[in-house]
Amino acid sequence: MHAKRFGLMKGENGVNKVTALLTLSDVFVWGTTLVANPLIAIYLTTKFGGNTLEYIGIGTAVYYAVRSIVQLPIGALTDKIKHDKDEIGFLVAGCIMMALPYFLFTQITTAEQYFFLMGLGGFGASMNLNNWRKLFAKNLEKNHEGREYGIYETIMSVSTAIFGLLGGHFSNMSPEIFEMVISSVGIFVLLGGLMTGLLLKVKRKSA
Repeated sequence: MHAKRFGLMKGENGVNKVTALLTLSDVFVWGTTLVANPLIAIYLTTKFGGNTLEYIGIGTAVYYAVRSIVQLPIGALTDKIKHDKDEIGFLVAGCIMMALPYFLFTQITTAEQYFFLMGLGGFGASMNLNNWRKLFAKNLEKNHEGREYGIYETIMSVSTAIFGLLGGHFSNMSPEIFEMVISSVGIFVLLGGLMTGLLLKVKRKSA
């Protein structure tokens, strides 16, 4: 086992605590948002009518533009800081920023408000992606990287499928429940942030 900055990789039961928490975080953060985004596109037709597709296109462009601009400076900053607390802090903050739009989508009345929320989500995603990948890659078990990535992808795919079934079922019940489903995604994303915050509790051992 090669040295890792987190020190403790496995508990007595052989579970990689770091990658397990990161995987669980992604289940809550990306497993739910991947399902929610198509539902939000449908929901916005009730807000913007015939202009919905155009606004969704602009909102998507804003999201990815902000995400692309912010990732590089955040990545450079965390590379300069030689411990893991900065990555964990950015992960938690990113999850909070990603969660906020889902609590507010049901309250917007203008396209400009939607664009702002998409930009906020893109900012949060940029804080999440780089730092999650850094921590996950650095804490993979040597010579078992393929297996651990495979476990991650399997868990993510299964959980996203389940969220998709549940989200579609409940969203179809009534407009009120539809809005509750969208808002509940924000709760799941915050829980994902909590999962990453628990990384601070992982014990460290000398390499």
